[in-house]
Amino acid sequence: MPAPDIRDSIQTALAAFSEKPLRQAATALLNTLGYESDRTVELEGSKPAAFLDFIKSGANGDRFDRAKALFDDWKSADILFQLTDEEIAGHATLFKETEVRTGLLQSYLFFAIELTGKNYARGKLTSIARQINRVFPHARSCPTPCARFGA
Repeated sequence: MPAPDIRDSIQTALAAFSEKPLRQAATALLNTLGYESDRTVELEGSKPAAFLDFIKSGANGDRFDRAKALFDDWKSADILFQLTDEEIAGHATLFKETEVRTGLLQSYLFFAIELTGKNYARGKLTSIARQINRVFPHARSCPTPCARFGA
């Protein structure tokens, strides 16, 4: 039996967004695309307030502008995982770390944020990503967050 085409795998992962919790569906999609890491943070119940508590515990938490991040529109927020350059290059380390290190200079942070509204202009989504990037200045993140819009 031939291996499934990557396009079929991506389509299946995208369809799961309507059936599974956002964190689970987003992580599965990223895994399908080849992005995996054990370095994660579980925020209490994916609550936006738990995200705020997490960032306020860091050195740059005061740089987060709730209005520009459209924070009042956040239904849920998850830090899916942190992917380091070492993991991207496929180099194994002797000691396996699973903790997100917000000051890690060469890394990517993957977030999933569920929004209450139905339609958001690209500029508004970019504003959310910019506010997250202000809190994690050393990590790189995609210019647009993985977002699911309200029901």
